[in-house]
Amino acid sequence: MRKFSIVLMLTVLTTLALILAACGGSNPSTDDVRPQTQDGTNTIIENITAPEFVEEPENNDAHSAHMDDDISYEYDQNILRMPIAAGSVSSFAIQSDRSLWAWGSVVGISEDLLEPIRVTDGVISVSAGSSHVAAIKTDGSLWVWGGNTAGQIGDGTRTILGERDPGVLFGPIPVIENNDRYSPVRIMDNVIAMSLGGHHTMAITSDGSLWAWGSNHEGSLGDGTATITEREEVSSGNSRTVVIEDNNRLSPLKIMDNVAYVSAGSNHTMAITEDGSLWAWGSNSSGQLGDGTTENRHSPMLIMEDVIAVSAGSRHTAAIKSDNSLWVWGLNMPGTFGIVTDELVNPYPIKVMENVKFVSAGSDLTKAITSDSTLWVSGHNQQGQLGLGDTEALRDSFTKVKESVASISTGPSHSIAVSTDGRLWTWGANWNGRLGDGTEEHRSLPVQVMDSIMMPN
Repeated sequence: MRKFSIVLMLTVLTTLALILAACGGSNPSTDDVRPQTQDGTNTIIENITAPEFVEEPENNDAHSAHMDDDISYEYDQNILRMPIAAGSVSSFAIQSDRSLWAWGSVVGISEDLLEPIRVTDGVISVSAGSSHVAAIKTDGSLWVWGGNTAGQIGDGTRTILGERDPGVLFGPIPVIENNDRYSPVRIMDNVIAMSLGGHHTMAITSDGSLWAWGSNHEGSLGDGTATITEREEVSSGNSRTVVIEDNNRLSPLKIMDNVAYVSAGSNHTMAITEDGSLWAWGSNSSGQLGDGTTENRHSPMLIMEDVIAVSAGSRHTAAIKSDNSLWVWGLNMPGTFGIVTDELVNPYPIKVMENVKFVSAGSDLTKAITSDSTLWVSGHNQQGQLGLGDTEALRDSFTKVKESVASISTGPSHSIAVSTDGRLWTWGANWNGRLGDGTEEHRSLPVQVMDSIMMPN
């Protein structure tokens, strides 16, 4: 990895400490832990067959790496380690032995998993989108599985859906051709970082190239085009989405060079180049690109300089500059930014905190880890996803949740955190067992689920 990438990783993990004087709060108790066996270890089930990793199809696009039994590169030290991922209905974690674990509603498993199961070994990074998942193995190979309606798997196929009968408002949509992947498929090699959006996938290879595939709704891939849709009424009170121009990409497409970091949001994407420049493209209806407008962008636009980390949320974005100040922009639903603004839509970056080393932007909430490894949160909290011990509608300023936190991942309504001692904590909505605590009870306080989790680099 290039010099800036190394500096970026070290800086994001080692710097800074105080928050704005307006931030406050207390550290709620985290004594709510899941049951343990007599020897004190967490109970983890392994009696359900996990999805099997498979090789990529023969007809994969030329942009995808071909399998080569002689490949034995070890990229472990260069890959951006993302040890946890909170998806829409499932969760994932990597233990220090590089084993990948999953729970919740997991693709390829017919029943909901209320506790973690082991999926595979040799994994160094994991990311989850709305319906698909990706993992980087220690040899730099990228594997993807899950839903594929927009080509987000990247193997050159897509699942083709039919239409409901006119007048039918609810019920399943008929599937004409099912190309969802229930087992992981190898898509690329030499990958050092990746990020999954709602229905698109972004990956950085070891030469700094940024690749994109999947949904191109509102220009989220950054290739200069966009998939254009419109709503069409089919009966009284019933409408359908009609594709006017389909520019989704079914295989990896190169977007930029010299990229060190990428974050994919619901329908927009943020990337940091090796010189610290922040670029944005895709949906901008809430000002989430930060370019001062609400116009969608189909190609990368320069937003800020001197940036070391970024997180693209659903309708807002958060970024950390080299002085460890935290900046946010986009839709400030009460509490999203951790400060009160005059307008809901804020298309310009606004400074909200100091001494931040890690940030995660979710659905109308923001979570930040300061240099002393303290987790602070602000935003919506209807399902207890802030982890403050209640389900009050929101917090409009950053509030302290927990100390000694190394990393955080935010799903639509639940959260996963790794403490500095390697323990895994979850909280928020627990539909489908996505918290992994053996129940389907919502949790408004962090509950311990696993230990020996791999540390981010």
